[in-house]
Amino acid sequence: MVRLSREPGAECPACRRQMAPLDRKPIVSTDCLVDVTYICEWCGMETKRAVREQAKRPHARTGGRNDLSRSVGR
Repeated sequence: MVRLSREPGAECPACRRQMAPLDRKPIVSTDCLVDVTYICEWCGMETKRAVREQAKRPHARTGGRNDLSRSVGR
């Protein structure tokens, strides 16, 4: 079983133990949500939760007007 450590934790609704993230799939109609499937290693129950995807890397801001004018060939 592959563990996805970047996902938030979930509690099993049946036995109240910590669940492990099993799979993640992007939600097509959104740009920042993913469906995460969790499994309880104790009782085997699975549940799915929609969570906000964390930014992988903040975008660096570039100079400004001068950078834009160079990129269009002025």
